[in-house]
Amino acid sequence: MDADSESREPRSSSEKTIRSQRREFRGAGGFDRLATRIARFDEVHSCFLMSGRFDLMVVVEGSDLKGVSSFVSEKLATLQGVISTVTHFMLKPYKEQSVLIAGEYSEEKLAVSP
Repeated sequence: MDADSESREPRSSSEKTIRSQRREFRGAGGFDRLATRIARFDEVHSCFLMSGRFDLMVVVEGSDLKGVSSFVSEKLATLQGVISTVTHFMLKPYKEQSVLIAGEYSEEKLAVSP
């Protein structure tokens, strides 16, 4: 861990996956309009259009879990076009932006038993 990240205040980070009402967002710029609206919130760290089960992945940061939860339930989930959200809270980082974060790293493989 570098000195800068050690001095930062603890943060609460949440990854949100969002399913939107597809009919409303079909056509030119539909997902772009919703993603742009979501991305303007100060709490939103990152926002990505995704393939697969959900349409958008939103990374939200706040000072504590309660703040992140309030943002999601009061602002994000209530947006027109958002029909569901799934929340994943980061519990412990091991590697971030190609940098190993904490603990010792070993090339030794763990034993596997049947």
